[in-house]
Amino acid sequence: MIYPIFLLKRQARRLSRAKNIPLHDALDEIARREGFQAWSHLSSATMRDSVLEPELVSDPGELLLIAARPGHGKTSMGLIWAADAVRSGQSAFIFSLEETEPAIKARLERLGRPDVAASERLKIDLTDGLDADHIISRLDHAQPGDVAVIDYLQLLDQDRRSPPLEAQIAHLRDHALSKRLRLAFLSQIDRRFELSGKALPDYSDVRRLDRLGANQFDKACFLHRGRTSLVRLSPCS
Repeated sequence: MIYPIFLLKRQARRLSRAKNIPLHDALDEIARREGFQAWSHLSSATMRDSVLEPELVSDPGELLLIAARPGHGKTSMGLIWAADAVRSGQSAFIFSLEETEPAIKARLERLGRPDVAASERLKIDLTDGLDADHIISRLDHAQPGDVAVIDYLQLLDQDRRSPPLEAQIAHLRDHALSKRLRLAFLSQIDRRFELSGKALPDYSDVRRLDRLGANQFDKACFLHRGRTSLVRLSPCS
């Protein structure tokens, strides 16, 4: 799997600063790590099928949606995003009702991040009945710039005792803004997308969209069959 080029560029910039080497050397090193001879080879292979804008994934206080049909890389994308934060000295929180802790750490190792899997800055929470109140309680001592990945969005209202999904997201948005945190929500895409003829899903294809309301997320990353689109969502999304 070729990972989205905007993530690889961010890693290269950090590597350049950490090793005090030219950016082009850092880009080539990242490319070799991903199995290519040089950055030019990786870039051409990736950009043939990618539509990416902008390069910045998210800023403190923003909510990011990572959405795809099953098996198209949304979990790997979320884990890479969290791993980048840990490698840059921040903490990353993984909230999941889908994976076990050994499975999450094994994924990170397969993604070439064994250091992150063993890091104390990686916090994994697999609590049953996951909802916004629980996530906020765990993020109470998080620092500005720390990240949280919620796997996955539609499970937040699985417990009938929890508030509606739209209210939970609004609550999490307020907390992210006040604490300057970055939150990413993995999301399912409705199966009807596969009959739409579109190359990539968009916000209208998000499952249970009627329960989310508008203007809940700042940016969204959509994935399908190796293609990726990172877009800023408008207030009328």
